Amino acid sequence: MLDTSLDTAKIAVSLFFEMSESNERVTAARLSSAGFRDIALSDVLLLTALQMRGHSATGASQKPKIGGGVSREMTDKLCAGGYLEDRSRPDDPDRTEIVLTGRGRLAVEVVMDGVLADRWVSFPFRPDDIVISAPGKSGTTWMQMICALLVFQTPDLPAPLNELSPWLDDPTGIRHEVLERYAAQRNRRFIKTHSSLADIPAVPQVTYIVVGRNPLDAAVSSYHQRKRIARVSGDRSLTDSAREWLLEWIAEEPASPAQLSDLGGILRRIADAWARRDEPNVVLTHYEDLSADLEGQMRLLAERLGITVAEALWPGLVKAATFERMRAAADRIEPFGGLLEDSASFFRRGVSGAGSRAAHDGRTRRLPRTGGSGPRTRRAGLVAPVGVRLETG
Repeated sequence: MLDTSLDTAKIAVSLFFEMSESNERVTAARLSSAGFRDIALSDVLLLTALQMRGHSATGASQKPKIGGGVSREMTDKLCAGGYLEDRSRPDDPDRTEIVLTGRGRLAVEVVMDGVLADRWVSFPFRPDDIVISAPGKSGTTWMQMICALLVFQTPDLPAPLNELSPWLDDPTGIRHEVLERYAAQRNRRFIKTHSSLADIPAVPQVTYIVVGRNPLDAAVSSYHQRKRIARVSGDRSLTDSAREWLLEWIAEEPASPAQLSDLGGILRRIADAWARRDEPNVVLTHYEDLSADLEGQMRLLAERLGITVAEALWPGLVKAATFERMRAAADRIEPFGGLLEDSASFFRRGVSGAGSRAAHDGRTRRLPRTGGSGPRTRRAGLVAPVGVRLETG
């Protein structure tokens, strides 16, 4: 998240050059598999430059515009492909401007996702590294805190959590800075990612922790977080109805098979982790299990990580991992670095069931499971129920 024009420009330039260094053949394959077969890396770099120009200092999106120095032939090609569009200017309907379309933004996202995934390829793992993988709002920060407490064995952490465990493939993080921060650490490292386990190199000596949560609960939590950020940025485009937003999110068609933020993408990510549940260095845990028995889950995790904790330390460590204590220490734990008006609001409720209540709301009913085989236990949420459909009336 961005809060100064200097940071915005620095990150934008860094990401642009990171994209420009991409392997053209690999990038073309990624674009093709996502349905973008009529566009090359050079075209995406132009779209990326336009998208960068469409962000204000606070990160609020504005309409990207084309200036001079771009050939009409290139813009015509991108307009024909649906990546750019000629639109009337809102301030002067008699004049037009060429702007980035949704399809153009999605093409940029496909390449950007590939570039961020490439950070894992070059990442120098250490034998005892811990990778924490979870979809957004599914307990990533909670698991980071638990790992920090187990590694340092004190509630008084030596630095803010996002410094101890930076997001490796954060699109707003500058690659060399993130890698240097991890390289400088002398403690056992616990590495944050929202990437799927399938996109991370499998190293036998590394432990991979995957946190699952009911996708509807995670989505409602994401909605409220977006609302809090929108209040700061002044964005008024988000609906005031959590139910309306949730049902649109459920029905959303993914832009590409690689998209992970839609419901199908989250379930694919869960399935990737479930398929590796018997591997000795893969640990699956569930948000509801952490809520129901935090101490028991922390003890199990310590055992899986080979960490010995003195019995006298356990009460203090468990207490520090509760939502109440994390909310009280939010300034050093939440990942947004001051973007929210109130850091404690990042820890909104920490309970389950909000997604189901928002989706049903007296007007939605759950249909029986339809077809398919596979696990029907709560762990596949690490199991979200397979084949559950929602109908609105």
